[in-house]
Amino acid sequence: MEFEFGTLKTFTISYGINDIENKFWIADNVPLPVKAEYYSLDGTIDYTYELVKLES
Repeated sequence: MEFEFGTLKTFTISYGINDIENKFWIADNVPLPVKAEYYSLDGTIDYTYELVKLES
């Protein structure tokens, strides 16, 4: 997956409720999801974020 700071190999964890699919992108050695899309039950976006910087 491409980010502002470079590329990370990620995998997606997702789950659906009715027709709504929430997704979280995970990368090895990063303690939190690097990207997320989460929807409320009415189908509107509740929150979304993407990692913009990675420092060691």
